[in-house]
Amino acid sequence: ARIASTLALVYTDDKSRIDDDLVDLIKRPALQPNAFEVFFQTTIGGRGGKRYVTVNTLSKFVEARKIPTLLLWGENDPWITKARADRTLQLMPSAEYIGLKAGHCPHDEVPGLFNEKLLGWLTAKSM
Repeated sequence: ARIASTLALVYTDDKSRIDDDLVDLIKRPALQPNAFEVFFQTTIGGRGGKRYVTVNTLSKFVEARKIPTLLLWGENDPWITKARADRTLQLMPSAEYIGLKAGHCPHDEVPGLFNEKLLGWLTAKSM
């Protein structure tokens, strides 16, 4: 019940996508033996005294190599907000941004629109 209620916080525009299969998809990796360590290292990034690749470092790396980048962003994401997208776009001025009326998981909340925008971008880039 706790996973479903947490998903309800981030699936802001289509809560019908929250079902037992999705809950299981989230729960299964959390039951792996080193799941806590992986989650902990992911959340602290490079702040734990060890050297890890941060989102900012990765963004600069991708931008420096002129790798085509598209941010398909859930505009209603309560966890990784539009401000974070704006910061990423500052680090990656060549990146393109498409906001979608969705929460944290636009690929699952609005898959048709997500795929349409992604395929349109890929086609425009001849990818």
